[in-house]
Amino acid sequence: MEEKSKFKVLLTSLEIPMEATSQLKPLCQLIMCDPAPTRDIILEKCRGVEGIIWACPEELDKTILDATGKQLKIVSCLSNSVRHVAVKELKRRGVKLTNTPIVAADSIANIIIFLMLMTTRRFLECKKAIENNQWLFGFQWMLGKDIHGTTVGIVGFEYLGKILIRKLAVFGVEKFVYYGQCICNVSNHKDNKIKCCTFENLLQISDFVVICCLPPPINKKQTIVFNEHAFSMMKKTAILINVAASSVVDYQDLATALKNGTIFAAGLDVTDPEPLPSDHELLTLPNCVITPHIGSATEKTRMSMAKLAVQNILLGLNDLPLLTPI
Repeated sequence: MEEKSKFKVLLTSLEIPMEATSQLKPLCQLIMCDPAPTRDIILEKCRGVEGIIWACPEELDKTILDATGKQLKIVSCLSNSVRHVAVKELKRRGVKLTNTPIVAADSIANIIIFLMLMTTRRFLECKKAIENNQWLFGFQWMLGKDIHGTTVGIVGFEYLGKILIRKLAVFGVEKFVYYGQCICNVSNHKDNKIKCCTFENLLQISDFVVICCLPPPINKKQTIVFNEHAFSMMKKTAILINVAASSVVDYQDLATALKNGTIFAAGLDVTDPEPLPSDHELLTLPNCVITPHIGSATEKTRMSMAKLAVQNILLGLNDLPLLTPI
């Protein structure tokens, strides 16, 4: 009996854990890219593959899809966002697309809380004071802000917002308001601490404004909504946290707002561009804490993401229902 030929699958990163990719080896011929593949390398290696695990910052656009060929059945993104993917073009060609949402939400919620703590307690100013031998002993010295008793506004609620509310409840947050998509039936929630409101009202009443909305795919423009006007509506004591959509923020307006005291502080895990240039103005500000897009960067979370991406590839190649279709 003739042995069934293996599916050809492209892995765009050698960093995908072997514990996850080992599930592919019995059924698939794996095409491996270099640790940091260039676009030219991907264009060379993608030809003829039926599945792709996309785990690199390059754009998956029409050019790469043309080079891959009509036999492509599924693209499994090793990420929560698909901002680097030509989603409409994939759908036009009948190619399945998946991502790795939900499994990363817990780790990303932890980064949000980390940024909240770093900004409220003025970590960068404290660190600089210690380094410059300016550690003082004053009753009013280096006073920060609390999380308990505050109002937390969440923009783009989604699943991440649900996890964040559960975690922040322990900190004694008084009220949660949200604007945007809600997928967890929070509108039916019995807890009157959780309310939907307009974007403008959220800005006006929130002590923390947390951006949880995902960026759009390539070829679909996202409107900048956090600009000078938006910052002027926020409390002077408010803190902006962004872990999701870098493209909704005007970073020059944000720098101006932070310098002028229009808002108290900002904590960012995403920026535009990425990487942020080392001489960027935001990096000079003592009230702006920036982490290098590490929201999902824990060993357990990245392993879960890799396993989910692999499961989706196998299901898609065998024409079975996907776990996280887009």
